[in-house]
Parts: sequence; C-alpha cells; structure tokens
Amino acid sequence: MSESQKPSGDEIARRLIEDPLELPDGTGFSAVAPKMSVTEMVALSEKYLPILNSQPDFIEKKRKAAFGIPFAL
Repeated sequence: MSESQKPSGDEIARRLIEDPLELPDGTGFSAVAPKMSVTEMVALSEKYLPILNSQPDFIEKKRKAAFGIPFAL
C-alpha cells in the first residue's frame, strides 16, 4: 500500500467510533492444556532451538536478561 493510500490516525479513529469492534464474551471458551510427556517436550524444544540460536546476539541478550548484577565473590 502506498503512503497516500494509508489511512491517517484520525481516519482510523473515526472508523472505530462509527463501527466499533464486537468481541465475543468468552462464555463458550474453554482452554485445554496439551498432554505431552517430558520426552515429547524436550524433542519439541530441540526442534526449535536452532531458530533461537540463529538470532543475532541471542546469547548476549539471554545473559543480560538473566544476570542483572555482575557476579562477585
């Protein structure tokens, strides 16, 4: 979509006021947890591990998130 065809913020707000979103109330929703063994869970994690490791600075980001204070004895 070109820049001239994108609706402005005012246009988006006007559309939402005129035709608001109708969300379901959720009474018919029931969550079901998947039944997985530990072996299946590990296999699933191993499947997606290369995707995570291929991200730039993955290890550095994990270290920063895990260790907020430098380690000292």
